[in-house]
Amino acid sequence: MTLRVIGDSILKGIQPNMESGRYETVNNIDFEGATGMPVENFSKFGCTVLKGFDFAKRLFQKDPHCSYVLMDFGGNDSDYDWAAIASDPFRAEPHDPNTDPGLFLSTYSSLVDYVMSFGCTPVLMTLPPIIPKRYLKWTCEKKNLNYENILLWLDQDLGRVSRTQKAYSDIASALASFKNIKCIDVNRAFAATGTPESYMSIDGIHPNNAGQKLIHFCVRQAFSTITA
Repeated sequence: MTLRVIGDSILKGIQPNMESGRYETVNNIDFEGATGMPVENFSKFGCTVLKGFDFAKRLFQKDPHCSYVLMDFGGNDSDYDWAAIASDPFRAEPHDPNTDPGLFLSTYSSLVDYVMSFGCTPVLMTLPPIIPKRYLKWTCEKKNLNYENILLWLDQDLGRVSRTQKAYSDIASALASFKNIKCIDVNRAFAATGTPESYMSIDGIHPNNAGQKLIHFCVRQAFSTITA
């Protein structure tokens, strides 16, 4: 049995280095140890479901052989062009998420069907919670954006960021239920700790070491039943 991992920087194990402020890959998720099988991790920083589907097509046309495909999408899809918002928060054209929710669902559904057409078993994963204040502060500092303009656009409601991201996470969960496939609900696991923010990095979107270890536990628990 083999596992392919396709998704964004969460599954890649990316987190910011506290000293350098730069991103690095940390392997606390340890998919090999969690699943007991060889793993090919094709996750990419900034990957949306549209990019993921395009990549999957190229990958499976080249080599269709694998047993399971673990996927997480929605974090980048639900994100916004913060530079555009900071520059012109009240422009006539609305500021929408990177991927429309309807397109996100239809593309993710097609991706699941595509994986299954090769006899592979898809496994979806919900998203760790976003910590909006950390995330926006980090983004504005790194990209020199006007934080106050972003707050104006949000009507001072930082929770809007986390609610949007959670909505996309819930779409993935609902899709898995509809397709009758496994969904690893790491969002619920983070929430169940009571202090999800303590499991997230300074940038507010990537799990820290403890968060990655929590994902490892969720993946290990899920695959113990999937492969039993």
